[in-house]
Amino acid sequence: GTGPIFMLCWPMYSESHWSSVLCSSVPALATLQFLAVGSGWISDPKLVATSSRTGLRQELLTGPVLYGLAHVAAAALGWRRSPTAVVALCALCGGDGAAELGGHWLPRVALPWNRQKTLGGSISAAGGAFLLSSAMLSFFGGLGFLYRPSPKLLLGAALAAAGVESLPLGAWDNAALPLAIWVYGVAAGWQ
Repeated sequence: GTGPIFMLCWPMYSESHWSSVLCSSVPALATLQFLAVGSGWISDPKLVATSSRTGLRQELLTGPVLYGLAHVAAAALGWRRSPTAVVALCALCGGDGAAELGGHWLPRVALPWNRQKTLGGSISAAGGAFLLSSAMLSFFGGLGFLYRPSPKLLLGAALAAAGVESLPLGAWDNAALPLAIWVYGVAAGWQ
């Protein structure tokens, strides 16, 4: 998806404080487009067809807008400084994306607290969040931008992400998931 590509572009910016503002403006502009189309201010049938599950433009006002706002917040608040920002986006992109794939391809054992979600999806969410977080933190650590938390703490974050993803939140998981990881990161002592 676009989230990991967005993060891979962070090293292209300078160390200036304004770079985080400039960097966060990229998802902000995309989010404004989703907001404008979802609200009916502008028409973009192709965007609605590719970004909604039901074909209704109003759907863009939840999932895609919240996804974009998570990227704006991570870039503005923790850009290249905080492992929490990286892990939050990796949990959103890798965890949530892997959950959907795993939920469809693995045996469908429904979760007792949310019959719409499966055990396979939750396991995939934890695995996707852990693997993408590990890869991105290794990348940024190799460039000297930030440190890599211990695998044990990353696994805890991945399990927390899977737990939040399993809740019956609908599109609001795009906000709840990175927020939960942010709280986890603060509690774990990450910046």
